[in-house]
Amino acid sequence: YTFAALGMGEAIPISAYHDIGITELMDTVLAHVDDQFADETPDDVIRVAIAGRPNVGKSAIFNALTGEERSIVSPVPGTTRDTVDAVYEYKGNHMMFLDTAGLRRRGKTEQGIEKFSAIRTIGAIERSDVTVIVLDATEFVTAQDTHIGGFAQDAYKAGVVVVNKWDLRGEVDTTFEEAVVEIRDRFKFIPDAPMLFTSALTGRGIRAIPDAVRRTFSQFVKRVDEAELSRTLYAALGDRPLPAKGRRRPRISGIEQVSVRPPTFVITCKNPESLHFSYKRYLENRLRESFGFKGSPIRMFYRGGN
Repeated sequence: YTFAALGMGEAIPISAYHDIGITELMDTVLAHVDDQFADETPDDVIRVAIAGRPNVGKSAIFNALTGEERSIVSPVPGTTRDTVDAVYEYKGNHMMFLDTAGLRRRGKTEQGIEKFSAIRTIGAIERSDVTVIVLDATEFVTAQDTHIGGFAQDAYKAGVVVVNKWDLRGEVDTTFEEAVVEIRDRFKFIPDAPMLFTSALTGRGIRAIPDAVRRTFSQFVKRVDEAELSRTLYAALGDRPLPAKGRRRPRISGIEQVSVRPPTFVITCKNPESLHFSYKRYLENRLRESFGFKGSPIRMFYRGGN
């Protein structure tokens, strides 16, 4: 009765501990949300998550790309706590860049806000089409960098590697050529990912990022001609025949592409459980040699059948 006397409308009784009344509360809140807050993102937008360790320059890159000071830039690691987004148009393509909180090693992540920031960052990677993995040229490639790349790999997202602060590379005793070789080796789980060397402070290389994203996204949504796909498969089988001995020897009879984002293929195979993982990797490499898929993962499923 006390709250009713304030003229604030009907009270909604809840118990957060027992999870009682929460649904009714959210229904009431959403009923008062104006349509102006609805998602107005174009359907054909390319979602790009900018991810990396704390203080590698993600927010500076985000601001340089969008031309707005949307994210706070500070030398203090961990300044960005929530995901910030902005829609950017480049050569007829709409891109939504998502500036995310830096990800520390699990043992270094504090409880509370930082933990939830990390969860939101991983969620942004999972919602993206392309993940821009930002490295710090002064520290080069760390285990945490590849760990972050692993999040994109596990979510089957395309990847672009950006080495930021390249203007400060003198602090690391390495040449451009050595850097390329080392990064390729550490990020070999993202085959032929575009690699850019930038400086958000001076603007060097920043304008090359949207083009790299656009090219990588085109691989992420690539659909292969059915006849070309079959010819590639049979040529691979001819160059490296399957084992001819054994009671449960595998036999491959066809292939089809069933979806994109990422490109996904189903191979019809008798006794697929007998197919060695090295042969599966060989077939994936043949598809990449023929059709590219640079920077994009591909998924391959083996369906039993004759």
